[in-house]
Amino acid sequence: MSDTAILSTHGLTGGYGDFQALFGIDMHLAPGEVVALIGANGAGKSTFLKSIFGLLPVARDMVRFEGQPVGAHPPI
Repeated sequence: MSDTAILSTHGLTGGYGDFQALFGIDMHLAPGEVVALIGANGAGKSTFLKSIFGLLPVARDMVRFEGQPVGAHPPI
C-alpha cells in the first residue's frame, strides 16, 4: 500500500459485544477511486462502515485518513 491513500484500514477488527464481525481487514482507497462494498446479509458491510466512521470503537491505527490515524476519533 502506498502513502497516497486517502482512506485505509490496517488489520481492522470489530463487532458487537462478544460477537466479532470483522477479522483483520486491510483496505486502501486512492484519490479518485470508487469502491463498492457488496456481500450477503450478515457479512459485516455495515459493521465495516460503522467502524470507519467512528460509530464503533476501533484502535487508533486501524483506520487512517490521508495517512493520519483516526481510528479512536469520535464521529463528527
